[in-house]
Amino acid sequence: YHKKAIALIRDTAREFGVTVTITELNSSDGVASLDTHVLELLEKGCALAEVSWIRIASGAMHDAAIVAGQTQSSGRHVPTGMIFIPCR
Repeated sequence: YHKKAIALIRDTAREFGVTVTITELNSSDGVASLDTHVLELLEKGCALAEVSWIRIASGAMHDAAIVAGQTQSSGRHVPTGMIFIPCR
């Protein structure tokens, strides 16, 4: 989704008649897909603990991205989940 952000920045710069230089220092695909069962378990745990949570797509490179990219000895991807818990 960083490509969409860069396109938005360039379009906005063009609209306002300014120049923008973007230098990407690092780029990753983030987490490709999270396991829906793991997400449901995390959400149920938050509900039981009365903790607010938000399910969001993240392009950031979290530990979850590394774990989700691993495969088990069976060849299946490691089930991975991640949710956002907002600060108070």
